[in-house]
Amino acid sequence: MITCTALSLVVASAPDADARHRPPGPHFSIASPLFADGFTPPRAFSCRYVEKRNGKIVDDYACSAPGGPSFMLGQVLQTGLEKPGNGWDGISAPDAMQCGKKKEAPPVTDNYRCMYKHRHGNRPKHCHKFTLRNMVAVQHSGSIPDREVDWYAPHHRADEVPCN
Repeated sequence: MITCTALSLVVASAPDADARHRPPGPHFSIASPLFADGFTPPRAFSCRYVEKRNGKIVDDYACSAPGGPSFMLGQVLQTGLEKPGNGWDGISAPDAMQCGKKKEAPPVTDNYRCMYKHRHGNRPKHCHKFTLRNMVAVQHSGSIPDREVDWYAPHHRADEVPCN
């Protein structure tokens, strides 16, 4: 309960300019992320999508842990297997999400359970749960040269659950 409350406070106080994470255009999806060498993730953290930071476009998730480090998700995840994708092809762009792992579990992306809430039209809000390893990197097809990769969460009906 304390962790959930702390994560909610962290998400509410995210730095700089948040924005609505927009759908990708034509892209190439890259799945199976791993934590970058040398990064030790906190046990629990929350992330909020940020469009700009210090006047520069970042289009990334700003993440932080209660009493712990702050980091940009795109700087601590590295991509793995490649597979093609198009448009929304099984991905979602949540404005915020929370991730955490059991205390004794090793700090690998497979052990981090993440969750985000959203709604479709007039339907009630629902939650999607996934492992951090299922994040998807999207490489833009040359339309925006400064942005190489944006991160998106998986979006599958099978992951949809009522929010508590």
